[in-house]
Amino acid sequence: MTSFLAKKLNGEEKLADGIAQERIRVRNQEQLPHILFGLPSAEELGPERLFQQVKSNFQYLQNKLSSGSARTKQSVMLDSRIMHGNPIFVGTRIPLYRIVEELADGATLEDLVDGYPSLSIEQIQAGLDFAVSLLRIYDD
Repeated sequence: MTSFLAKKLNGEEKLADGIAQERIRVRNQEQLPHILFGLPSAEELGPERLFQQVKSNFQYLQNKLSSGSARTKQSVMLDSRIMHGNPIFVGTRIPLYRIVEELADGATLEDLVDGYPSLSIEQIQAGLDFAVSLLRIYDD
């Protein structure tokens, strides 16, 4: 499957609607059920509890970012008003998850810099460091 970045670089910025919908459907099917982790679904939480959970998640991200390196803080930011609060690269609207997806699709750092000229390799590496910190259970 051709990545978003490859399509962008080849001038094919939009995926066919059917293909995009199929990717979303497959990703949703691949998600593990909430019960595995003992978490209730959004419907079971209700609106107030769901809001509290989202707020807690955002605070967790803010705490992780504030405890990160100076390089990470200069490269990554969180703002609930930008990109729904997803971590983004400073001065852009490029979410970190987009870069991780591109790398998972086989893009190189050089491809990313070509496709996203507002980013440098150093910024991308700092963003990846932050993403890794979110997956690390214990800080070593």
